[in-house]
Amino acid sequence: MSVAIQLITILSVLGLTYVFFRAFGPQREKLLVSHAEKLAWDQQLKGKLGGWVTVSSIVGTITSFASTLFFLGATKFFGWWSMACIITIFLGAYVTNWFTERIISLPHLKKIFASNEQSAGVIATLFWSDDKDGKKLSLVVKYLSMFCIAAVIWLEFDLMTQFASYLLGVEGKAMRVGIIFISALSVVYFTLKYGIRGFVFADLLHSPLIVIGAIGLLIGAVLLYSKLNAQAAGTFWSLGSPMLSWQHCVMFACHVTVINFLQILTTEPHWMRMWVLKDKVIPLQAKSMGVTAVLWLVMLFHGFLAFVLTQKVGDAAIVQSVNMMSIVNPIFLVLFWLAAIGALFSTADSQTYSFLLVQQFNVTTGRLKERVLANMRPGVMALIVAGGFASVYALLMDLPTTKVIFAIMPTCINLAPPFILLALRRKPSAKVVFWSLAFYIPVCLISLFRPPTEFYWSLGGLFIPLIVTLFAIPTCPKLKIESTT
Repeated sequence: MSVAIQLITILSVLGLTYVFFRAFGPQREKLLVSHAEKLAWDQQLKGKLGGWVTVSSIVGTITSFASTLFFLGATKFFGWWSMACIITIFLGAYVTNWFTERIISLPHLKKIFASNEQSAGVIATLFWSDDKDGKKLSLVVKYLSMFCIAAVIWLEFDLMTQFASYLLGVEGKAMRVGIIFISALSVVYFTLKYGIRGFVFADLLHSPLIVIGAIGLLIGAVLLYSKLNAQAAGTFWSLGSPMLSWQHCVMFACHVTVINFLQILTTEPHWMRMWVLKDKVIPLQAKSMGVTAVLWLVMLFHGFLAFVLTQKVGDAAIVQSVNMMSIVNPIFLVLFWLAAIGALFSTADSQTYSFLLVQQFNVTTGRLKERVLANMRPGVMALIVAGGFASVYALLMDLPTTKVIFAIMPTCINLAPPFILLALRRKPSAKVVFWSLAFYIPVCLISLFRPPTEFYWSLGGLFIPLIVTLFAIPTCPKLKIESTT
């Protein structure tokens, strides 16, 4: 019975998403948006609709399946120190705005954004210049950005596969590889075929699903918690007592501070929003982060309660607590998959469009190449992506989920050095990104094979791009700023 409920919920969200996307009119024929279409969008998004789109887009993009599962299953590792995530994600709005305003105030970028050129929504554009060094840096940024996008999408499918196999009772590695292949094939094909048209508005549907699911699951956890006797439940403060050492916890707090201050800035969806919703993003950044912080707080308390209910952490805590709630009422299985599929689609749609857009950036000319979507062959592309995702999953499926999240999610921070240098009016080069990756990649590989409760390597890798930046600042020449007047 529970399997049928879960499958019906997943298919229902898929169907609802299809209806939502179809509401935006006929299939787009071209990847790029014309100047006339952009002006029409600007008019349409001037009012309250633009505000709702902006807030839901930021909340939906940041609250991925990976971040949701971290809060539900791993917060007990760090206890109350996990509150650093909540605090720094809100403060990160002001840091993101400062860097963004500094960068787009550069005369050549200010001109591009004012012209409504769609290339402004591509990270590689920010570092492009008509010389050898500028083109080389732009090329490195382009492909690293594409890797980060692909890695985030893969991680979402990896995590969905794990929890689908647990909750649906699927055993065996071959069956789990089959799940990720089928799920990736379905969602990628669906997104390429129908979803690209709604990449701006999709989170208006999926973000509320995440919120409804998260609040509903917390209510279920509280109901179960209330049935425990006082001795078993313990005090409120003891809920958040960390499992790891204080050294781990301090390092974690520093880790999340860096990632919440710099991750949004260094990811493609932020610059896509700056192009699509440029008059809304900066004024609504703090409000959006505030909503995200409240949502994360809800999930954090659920994570603490999940440990009390199951005496487990990670995947096991989430699965067992959801199963316990589903015995009380099957509605909690529905709520879990509403949040899960909503988070999956909020990532898959915007990131897929971002990947295709970045792919079309020509580092020789600094402009975007047009692509006819009708010739894209979504079925073939979905098969290739699903096969690739399934192959990588087969290699990494036995690694601890939390460590995989810590290794993959912060990869985009390796783009922070050129962003920081640009904001400081220094001329960045491809070397700073190469040096950052040269140290970051080995640290991440080592972290994956350390004991499950040892996080020093997992947390430490994130500081490498900052160290590289400190060494690069005095060696990089000052940026020559030419007036546009």
